[in-house]
Amino acid sequence: HEIFEATPPHSVGARNGRLTTWGARAATHLLLRARAVCVTLRRYADHLRLAYGAANIQHIPHGAFAAPEALPRGAGPPEILMLATHAPHKGLATLLEALPRVRAARPEVRLIIAGSDHPRFAGYLAEVRARWGRVEHLEWRERLTELELRELFARASVVVAPYLASTGASSVVHRAAAFGRPLVVSDLPDFRALAEEEGLRLDYAPPGDAPALAAGLLRQLADWERAAAQTRHNLRAMQAMSLEHTSARYAALLTAAGR
Repeated sequence: HEIFEATPPHSVGARNGRLTTWGARAATHLLLRARAVCVTLRRYADHLRLAYGAANIQHIPHGAFAAPEALPRGAGPPEILMLATHAPHKGLATLLEALPRVRAARPEVRLIIAGSDHPRFAGYLAEVRARWGRVEHLEWRERLTELELRELFARASVVVAPYLASTGASSVVHRAAAFGRPLVVSDLPDFRALAEEEGLRLDYAPPGDAPALAAGLLRQLADWERAAAQTRHNLRAMQAMSLEHTSARYAALLTAAGR
């Protein structure tokens, strides 16, 4: 799902040093002794072949979690959805800084923050909520079932991934694209690679730039024709990466590796 060279430990709040670097490379060498190693981004496959001389790399895109479909949206006020396992590098603070700018132009807009703490950052969401206090038109949702997630995507007018660092192909991007929702994401190499490799259209904002993020969200909310064109395009792309298609590719890979 991610490789050390693309996601240095310091970028996701972990300690880094010579021992960490040596250990990560050693672990990668051990992993590559498997009969087959699968990655979700082609850029990762290219790097492992070039940097490690690996000849057993397979690229299978992340794909959809369910049958791609454009979820109908209700008649309520426009809503922005952020879904993540939350940690400082996921950019929640940037989004909360952008929210007043969005609501200055569109006072009716609501923001939904969904998901729980990242395992390495227990208590992070509680700290953020305590720091920001009560914010009007902001909804916090944790411990969601698949049905509840589907309902949140159905309510969303736009999905945002304001990460400061990426950790591989984003499941949130794939969920949003498969449910027919426009996206604003941080301009990071993994997001660019994901879009190019899988034929997705995403809107980008510089990482950590709250004014640019607000502008990107407002653009998606204002230009419905543009947003609809993006979602139609992404839905077609996701139909080629259905759960059945992805599962069949993994099944074929496991069969070949077991021979």
